[in-house]
Amino acid sequence: MKVLLDANILISMLLAKSTESPIVTIAHALSIGLFTPVVSEVTIEELANSIERKPYLSSRITPDMVDDLVGILKQANGIVPAISATTELLLRDAKDDYLIVTARAHKVDIIVSGDDDVLAHAGNEAFAILSPPAFVAALKELAGE
Repeated sequence: MKVLLDANILISMLLAKSTESPIVTIAHALSIGLFTPVVSEVTIEELANSIERKPYLSSRITPDMVDDLVGILKQANGIVPAISATTELLLRDAKDDYLIVTARAHKVDIIVSGDDDVLAHAGNEAFAILSPPAFVAALKELAGE
């Protein structure tokens, strides 16, 4: 199962503390190979820029933490090249259109995002667009739990 992860999911993975969090479950599922990640180079840039711009994030997320996460994604062959955005407006926030374009190009099964603008697009594509709790529920269903 190919799963595109939004930058907000990656940031949440780096911040997660509670073992009860859906984000921790997603990170664990990634680490044991329950899904194949798809992360655009644009998402990696967005991750780095967000951490650099926001003192809350930069005080909690170290460059080594980012490097470790990027290393996990690279090991899973999950980082994909940036794809030129479409001229068609897809989302309420056009700067996130690259997520849909990337998901289409790489034939993902699911996008996982915490962004309301991305989530509002659910049902308009051949793939699912799920929040972290909904994705965890889908993983549990696949595992027969």
